[in-house]
Amino acid sequence: MNEVLRVFKDQTNKKLFKRIFLNSLPLAFAGLLAVLMGFIDAFFLSNYSLEAFKALSLVIPVLGIVGSIGIAIGAALINAIANFEKEGKKEVVYFSTVLLLVVCYILIVGVVIYLHDGFLVFNDLVLEVNKLIKDYFTQYWFAIIPFYFLVLILNITIQYLSFRDNNREIISILLIVVFLNLLFNPLLIFYFNLGVRGAAWASILSLLCGILYFSARDNRFTKLVKLIRQASVHFKTLLPILKEQSKVAVSVFLAIAIFMTGGIFFNQLAIKQGSEFLALIGLIEQLKLFMIFPTRGVTGSFLIQFEKAIADKDTESYWKIYWIGTLIIGLICLVEGILIFIFSDALLALFNIEAESSKQLFEVLLTSLYIYFLVNIIARCSQVGFITLGKSYLLFLQSLFAILFGYGCTYYLISHYGNEWFVDGQSIGGFIATTFFLVVFVVMLNKKKKTDRLAKNKTAS
Repeated sequence: MNEVLRVFKDQTNKKLFKRIFLNSLPLAFAGLLAVLMGFIDAFFLSNYSLEAFKALSLVIPVLGIVGSIGIAIGAALINAIANFEKEGKKEVVYFSTVLLLVVCYILIVGVVIYLHDGFLVFNDLVLEVNKLIKDYFTQYWFAIIPFYFLVLILNITIQYLSFRDNNREIISILLIVVFLNLLFNPLLIFYFNLGVRGAAWASILSLLCGILYFSARDNRFTKLVKLIRQASVHFKTLLPILKEQSKVAVSVFLAIAIFMTGGIFFNQLAIKQGSEFLALIGLIEQLKLFMIFPTRGVTGSFLIQFEKAIADKDTESYWKIYWIGTLIIGLICLVEGILIFIFSDALLALFNIEAESSKQLFEVLLTSLYIYFLVNIIARCSQVGFITLGKSYLLFLQSLFAILFGYGCTYYLISHYGNEWFVDGQSIGGFIATTFFLVVFVVMLNKKKKTDRLAKNKTAS
């Protein structure tokens, strides 16, 4: 504890705190954007049709999985810049990133089209009683496909701009996207009577405008065309960089995708508790994502600073950066928890949930959701720290074990004690997994610190 307090006493650490915090804001806002757009869609669709809102709730984990691919490629980009830019390979890194982007989108489209029927069966939407939800689900499922490509581009762009400390431009892009989404949603859903398709196209058009705004600045689109035209030049030195980027991207994607895929399985458990419970869990999942993405912004900022410190062998900053990132995450979770409890009644009214039994259950689920985040605060930065330490596969394993333990605990608890334990099961599973992997991170970072310090002293002598 004394070591933690010492971290925040001197002026240098205060400056580091400020830098991590300020870099966290645009990254958090970027992550929050996808959730906010889903929240805006959900709000307007809940007023359009409750069945449409339920259909959207089932697609949310899929949107999260696709968004995680963009985050993964962005993490791979900044990792490659940190490792290869000093060698004069910046253009090759950019070309490798574009190549990963295109390949990933093609795979996404193929998988989405292929999985549609299976997803209907998995969520019991083939039953006649759910015909209206099924129809809305199918409409949104296919209408949102172009959105995936734009999400990939935006997530990569945001992380790149953050690495370059261009936070003002990030905020400008995101404000444009959110404002236009608020404008397009009621216009397309109600005025043009496009329903769930209108919600999908509102998201697509608003993201497209934000990306066009970014591309129009500093001749970026022209530079991208030039980069692609020089493909033959870049291919000669592409393989080692592409290999390194792919390794990081796959690990980060799998870690986040496992988390979002877990949401699909938890949705299935929720469906078995009844459609009213599904609506409550849909709202809880929206709130969970709202709480996650600000903390992901902090972990993104932590990753950038940690990458720079490791590259420079700045051993004195390793633990400082970790503890500062963890403190900021704890403060964010505290504020979010207070706000959620204050506005819980307003949230229920906003989504037309009026039954007294639902209100009581929702309050229990909110408390459980807050506990879920409290048990993950300390381990949040250590998870992405595995990327910088060259063991990115541990990030994936941590998510996998958290979901497996969480699903097992949730299934047991709701079977024996009732559905009010739905979120607590996930908390218990996450606590078991994150505690183990936090210990692994501590051992690895101390070992890295010792190795780098010896290497630095040897070079100096």
